[in-house]
Amino acid sequence: DQMWKKRIYAQAGIPVYWIVNLLERQIEVYTEPLSASANPTYRHLVTYQEDDEIPVAVDGVETAVLPVRDLLP
Repeated sequence: DQMWKKRIYAQAGIPVYWIVNLLERQIEVYTEPLSASANPTYRHLVTYQEDDEIPVAVDGVETAVLPVRDLLP
């Protein structure tokens, strides 16, 4: 997910890509895809730890906050 899928999603222009990293008990949020590069990727990565909360935005407006702990098994 951190390599092939991330490249595919960036190339497709998917604006936000989340990875729920169960081994590290964190969530990785990738934004701003660089689809035109030779190696498609995302410009920004924010890693949220188990005690953090993730802001959720729709059309640039924060609509919710999700506790990472609630998203992990």
